[in-house]
Amino acid sequence: MSERVYVGVCGSRDYYPDDLMFASIERLAKKHPGLVIVTGDADGVDTCAVQTARMLHVPFVVETARWAEEGKPAGHNRNERVVAQVSSLLAFIAPKATYVTDVVAMSPGTADCITQAIAKPIPVHVYHGGLAKWLPDDLVRSIADDVQRKWRTR
Repeated sequence: MSERVYVGVCGSRDYYPDDLMFASIERLAKKHPGLVIVTGDADGVDTCAVQTARMLHVPFVVETARWAEEGKPAGHNRNERVVAQVSSLLAFIAPKATYVTDVVAMSPGTADCITQAIAKPIPVHVYHGGLAKWLPDDLVRSIADDVQRKWRTR
């Protein structure tokens, strides 16, 4: 039996299935036969990740936000549970985002997940739909630093 490799998938709620997500997960499944996808339960990327995993017969774990029990911190806590399980993170940012800084404005949950993964530290790969490209590592770290600064001043 292959060793399990847990990969987190997160992203914008208004990002819907596309060939890139399917190809990314398919490539990982071929490279790591023990792949397990770990994601949240929100619309958009989370739902797409589960659908893709099902199509590829890849096991998956869905972490739900416990809003009723945890209140406002539920989303952050869910992201923490996702990041705790994984050895790397794939983040997909909505196609309507046109600037890198839109990541923070449009999807604070995704930015939180990215920030937690960088702090762990694990590899983080971010696909920016509006720019139609994978962002370089130094830019991803810069985004995470900006998010942390903004949240500290709230």
